[in-house]
Amino acid sequence: MNRRDLMRIKAYAEAMAKAAALLLKDEARHEFDANQTAITATVKGEMTGSTSVSNPSLQVEDLQAFLAWLRKNHAAGQTEVIEVLTVRNQEWLTRWLQSRAHGIMLGQEDAPPGTKLDEGGRFVTFSVTVDPGVKRHLEQIALRSLGEGFTYDTEGLWYAALAQREGSTDDGRR
Repeated sequence: MNRRDLMRIKAYAEAMAKAAALLLKDEARHEFDANQTAITATVKGEMTGSTSVSNPSLQVEDLQAFLAWLRKNHAAGQTEVIEVLTVRNQEWLTRWLQSRAHGIMLGQEDAPPGTKLDEGGRFVTFSVTVDPGVKRHLEQIALRSLGEGFTYDTEGLWYAALAQREGSTDDGRR
């Protein structure tokens, strides 16, 4: 197979993967919107698809008010108070805001100034995780077939990978 053919196959595969991801996401979003159900789809031993839903958190609406409150009220230790000019560790801030949201939702504490409670529960995305063994076999078979100038259809490549994982020498070519 020449470079042009391989580039076309790559572009085609990326376009098909993007289209499939959009269709799966739309289906999951529709299910979530209609029934408030976060679907999980499992093809045993092959792959799992799952819906992500947002978690409760606090949204910072007035950064300066929030940082002033944080500087005044958040102790790094028993006696040491941190000086906050800006939050550099966004992962820490996200985790901290999420942890505070639960207490606020339960009425155990008030939201810090400059923040607003986001109760979460919104559809975020749908993702697919392929079994690592299946993925490895898909990649091996695809590489070998392209090297030999042969392309599979989607179903043929998938079943060839499953057969190889099970120890079969049948490459699924028709």
